Amino acid sequence: MAEEYRLEPVTVLFADGDDAQCNAIRLYAQSQDAVKVCGTAQTGQQVLELLRNGMEPRVLVLDTLIQNPGIFSLLYQISQLSFTYTPNILLTSVNGTLQSSQKLLTLGVDYIIFKPYTMRELFETVFQWGTGPANFDVYRVREQLNLYLDQMQVSRGMQGVSYLQQILCREVLTEGGFSNEELCHYVAQNQHISYSAVISALRRLNDAMARGNSAFYQKMCTVNGKADSGRVSERELICTLAERIRHAMHR
Repeated sequence: MAEEYRLEPVTVLFADGDDAQCNAIRLYAQSQDAVKVCGTAQTGQQVLELLRNGMEPRVLVLDTLIQNPGIFSLLYQISQLSFTYTPNILLTSVNGTLQSSQKLLTLGVDYIIFKPYTMRELFETVFQWGTGPANFDVYRVREQLNLYLDQMQVSRGMQGVSYLQQILCREVLTEGGFSNEELCHYVAQNQHISYSAVISALRRLNDAMARGNSAFYQKMCTVNGKADSGRVSERELICTLAERIRHAMHR
């Protein structure tokens, strides 16, 4: 069985004349797998050369202060290129006048990201513009879980995390109501592993969360009628996280 909730990454080309910003983008890209940076450029000419040589990103992110050529000429020249798939174009900019923003939006620009922004906000915006609704929903479930894992100081690299991601996607993005057995068998089939291996990995992950005794985990315990220094069951863990994610996604 093919994995139903596999995240399809979005390819992007970033262009910014600030070398430090380009380095920050490349560094952040290494910490996530939703957006694949296929290139960074510091001049408009470098952007055009990359595109003319066959690079076809799903998203182009251009800083409005880009030079050689400047942003208006660059947008015009990009509009004259042929693409198999026309990329979405996002601009990064300081807050400008309404008139200049509207003018840029008539030149093929899909969205303007105003500074300041965090790398997380930048990459999330890129992903949203470069993907479809179903893939973005998977991304939102994963990102919400990652926020909770960070609050509990649990490594995202633990084996049980990828299993929990799939379980929560299935529970949140469908009508839900699956039993633990059904959810774990589902993951086992997708991963071509044994049912017991999924159960063991989830138990180890839950143990790590309980040992951390974070405020977030304590709250999960109290919500489920346990002492704040206690441990929720794997079923309670799944149901509580699924409900929190549904609420965050307004589902």
